[in-house]
Amino acid sequence: MRRAESRPVRLAPVAVEDRTERMRELLARATRSRPREVNIYSTLVRRPELFGKWLDLAHALLFDGTLSARDRELLVLRTAWNCESEYEWAQHVGFARRGGITEDEIDAVRRGPHDAVWDERSALLLAAADQVHDRATMDDAVWDGLGKHFDDDLRYEIVMVVGIYHMVAMMLNTFGVQLDPELPR
Repeated sequence: MRRAESRPVRLAPVAVEDRTERMRELLARATRSRPREVNIYSTLVRRPELFGKWLDLAHALLFDGTLSARDRELLVLRTAWNCESEYEWAQHVGFARRGGITEDEIDAVRRGPHDAVWDERSALLLAAADQVHDRATMDDAVWDGLGKHFDDDLRYEIVMVVGIYHMVAMMLNTFGVQLDPELPR
């Protein structure tokens, strides 16, 4: 995976003194579940009208979605790995641990859906993340396999999670968002 610091900073976080009232409101909402502000938010807030809408969707999937934390974080980590987004990976390793994903499984996410550590359900989630990333669709075998474990609403959410975190990875990588000091390298 390409290290975040090796990417040039193209869009720096908005400095505190340059923030509008709307930016401050959005950042307060974005960081309500965090002890401090993170670089992704202070960078993306530069376009408050877009950031607010993105934040609504991201928070809906992260906090209000119906996928389990484990299932969601397997999708996010695999998407981060596929997109070579060190920032996204580093941010979500903690979420993954809190969602019940073991250290061995976190390591196995890098190797993909065919690693021996995975049960059928987890392997299908990783395969879904791979296929949506690689092809912008899923083949029938993965879609139908997911149907053994997830109803249509959850399969919808699976695609949404991969899609939004793919977009996030593209922004992080393109803008050169640097790792926050507390994130592991």
